[in-house]
Amino acid sequence: MSSKTVIFLGILAAILLNYFCVRYHLPSLMDNNLTIRDIKNQEKSEPIPVALKDLDEDNETNKSEIVQKNIESNTTKKQEEDEIDRQIRSLIDEKIQEINETSTNLEHVSSSNKSMESDTNLTKAKEIESEINKKLLSTPIEFKFSSAVLTRKSKKILREIATELKKLDLKNMEIEVAGYTDAKGNKYFNKELSLKRAKSVRRYLIKEGIDKNIIKAVGYGESNFIYDKNDKRNRRVEIHIKRGQ
Repeated sequence: MSSKTVIFLGILAAILLNYFCVRYHLPSLMDNNLTIRDIKNQEKSEPIPVALKDLDEDNETNKSEIVQKNIESNTTKKQEEDEIDRQIRSLIDEKIQEINETSTNLEHVSSSNKSMESDTNLTKAKEIESEINKKLLSTPIEFKFSSAVLTRKSKKILREIATELKKLDLKNMEIEVAGYTDAKGNKYFNKELSLKRAKSVRRYLIKEGIDKNIIKAVGYGESNFIYDKNDKRNRRVEIHIKRGQ
């Protein structure tokens, strides 16, 4: 059960308890007040009997007055009960509105905090990404000739990269292993080779503890050259980190 629901139920229970206590005791209190008022009124209105005829007339007058006062009292009692009901409903509506406003504010604050946290994580991830790719530029991932088989040296580099990646909060991130080639040879073969090499790197990073659900491999082949298009240094793998979908 959410905190919002618990707060609301607690307030509502307290209001209803007060309401039923008032409704339960109000009739007896009002009846007692009415009886006392009637007795006093009767005492005040009863004249000193001087004749039986006058006494009968006074009794009839007193009865009429009592009936009229009872009617007025019942009307007043009903009006007071209606006013209590109105006040209770108004109080409940106010409390519900306060709860809704508080909940909305908490959700807004929570959403803002999550957004700020996500931006901070992405900024840190981009810093790590830049450091990794600088390292890969100076000591690139190497494969056996015309294949996607990693060399022993490259596996050591990837273990170090995995260690850096695991320092990040990657739950809302996506890692792309991007493979590239130079422009020598058949472009279709190069594109396929770049994909195979990217997949090989992805598998090794997963083996080293990176969540397979947040990492993908893409082969770009002959594209995004950083040297002359025929320079073999264009044969490389890069790591890209971005916000997850």
